[in-house]
Amino acid sequence: MKTLNTVLFSLILFAKLLYAQFDPTDFEGMWRGTWFNNTFGSTDSAFLSVTINQGTSTLEAILDLDGNVFGGTDPDPITLTGSYDNNGFSAMGTSSTYGDMFLSGDANGNMTGRMPSVPNPGIDSTTLSGTYNETNIDLAYLVYFTGGGTADGVINLLKDPTSGVEKESEVVPDEFTLAQNYPNPFNPSTTIQFSLPEQSFVKLEIFNNLGEKIDELIDEELNAGTYRYNWNAGNLTSGTYYYSLTADNFRNTRKLILLK
Repeated sequence: MKTLNTVLFSLILFAKLLYAQFDPTDFEGMWRGTWFNNTFGSTDSAFLSVTINQGTSTLEAILDLDGNVFGGTDPDPITLTGSYDNNGFSAMGTSSTYGDMFLSGDANGNMTGRMPSVPNPGIDSTTLSGTYNETNIDLAYLVYFTGGGTADGVINLLKDPTSGVEKESEVVPDEFTLAQNYPNPFNPSTTIQFSLPEQSFVKLEIFNNLGEKIDELIDEELNAGTYRYNWNAGNLTSGTYYYSLTADNFRNTRKLILLK
């Protein structure tokens, strides 16, 4: 009986692997974490925003690595676009910091990527490899220098359970607005509401009293409508903070107060 159970378990496991399918809804959303260079000891925040269009089986991923990446200044985010099916996904994008970036993942949660020609005279290319599931993305990267030698590091991202921006109304508003958060003061969660009269690329960011960005809540394209975002500041200390909404040519900033 023990042998039979072992055989049945093996057959079930084999069937799951054989018929594994990529579920794009597991990948969609906002991911937050850090990157760390093992060779030089540098580190900073990492953000990934993934949007899925199930009607066309396409996806858009916006990767934003803060700090001193590739020995330069804080780079602009890179946008990767691609497609998916039951076997996984593939996407690519181009930026002045990374050059061409290619990223793909299979149905079993394995992810690989490459930057074959980084536009930095000291760097030849970079490769990435790792795993992903519905809650974690763990990527190891390896930088190849033009003069020889390498540097390695990791990018670790967690799916933000509160990152989903909620659409409150399909009614198209007359103008861009950013409402005062409520409640205010708050501890530790508050709701931020805003309106878009047209489809726009939206950034919703949090700054401290020194004007330093400490969180990026939204970095994606949104349709016209009224939205709300529930922000949890449980990891921050009491104080005055600011939230800023940028959408097309609109920008507005408001103050919020965290009291613990």
